[in-house]
Amino acid sequence: MCNTLVTATQDPDPKVAAAASDGLYRRTDENSVQARLALLKHTSPEVRVRACLDLQQLVRDDVTEAMLRATHDGDPRVRAAAAIALIWPLREGLHAEVQEAPPAIVARLKEMLSEADPEVRGRAAAALGETCDPTHAPLLLGRLGPQPLPGEEERAMVSALAMLFSRDMTGAARTALQGYVPRLVLSLRANANNRWAVIPLLRMAGTAEARTALEEVAKSNPDADVRGLAAAELREWDKGSTR
Repeated sequence: MCNTLVTATQDPDPKVAAAASDGLYRRTDENSVQARLALLKHTSPEVRVRACLDLQQLVRDDVTEAMLRATHDGDPRVRAAAAIALIWPLREGLHAEVQEAPPAIVARLKEMLSEADPEVRGRAAAALGETCDPTHAPLLLGRLGPQPLPGEEERAMVSALAMLFSRDMTGAARTALQGYVPRLVLSLRANANNRWAVIPLLRMAGTAEARTALEEVAKSNPDADVRGLAAAELREWDKGSTR
């Protein structure tokens, strides 16, 4: 069966090639890996996207290098998929003995935050959030303009910020966050789905303005889930856990 799927990745029909790649997902034998790596050069962007996603959990140097190259693909959907795939080697580096995010990956993700396509920017932010390194927070905060970002990019940005601050809320990064409290409130008002990131961030900011914003949300937000989450964060605040 595996050999059949490897052969099918070379089928001239993009749908067949993509389906074959999907069928090889999680397989780690060399033929399966090489077949999917070859699909990153396929003429169809849909096939290249599929190959990125089907390779994403394989943490090995040649796959990581291929994903980094794919972040320069001519199609933004491929670049976004490659950013997703880079999450795994990021995690691997952070859990290794040195506990360091691979510098080449971090550098490329930072570059991708300036891309024209909002999905690419959002995926890059999400991947960067996996580092849990608050020194990257000012860069993401700088992407928050006066109005909410388009599509899922806003949610990706605030979610990434919550991850960056999840382990350390001290120093310049926290000071930077405190300056964005009104913008975080705007994000919450724009989309209730942002609550899981924005409401903890307001507590992390730890300012009187952030406290007032949380109290207002807990009291008057029309969404009961949002009110409940804000109330829970206020209880944590009162326990002295603003970090």
